[in-house]
Amino acid sequence: MSTLRRQLAERRKQLLSQTQAQRDVIAEHGRQLKQSMQFADLGLQVARQVKKQPAIGIGFAIATIIIKPGRMWRLLKTGLVAWNLWQNLAPVLKNAAAPKRD
Repeated sequence: MSTLRRQLAERRKQLLSQTQAQRDVIAEHGRQLKQSMQFADLGLQVARQVKKQPAIGIGFAIATIIIKPGRMWRLLKTGLVAWNLWQNLAPVLKNAAAPKRD
């Protein structure tokens, strides 16, 4: 009987570790999905602003013509990288600046 209990206990440990691994995978997928949805939401907010204020779209078009499309694309990519970096660093900086309670 004790070997059966040992086997059951070992099986339980395996199942618990598998469950935790699956939870970790699901949590990571959730974080990635959340980040993707935030990016899509940003795009929708920009589109809504352009729809409300067409001057923004016209200004963007004029700026693209003046600055040249290639250079404008590089500026947009740089801005996107900076925004993405801020999105990743802001929580870390917020946690670092939070007062520590003992």
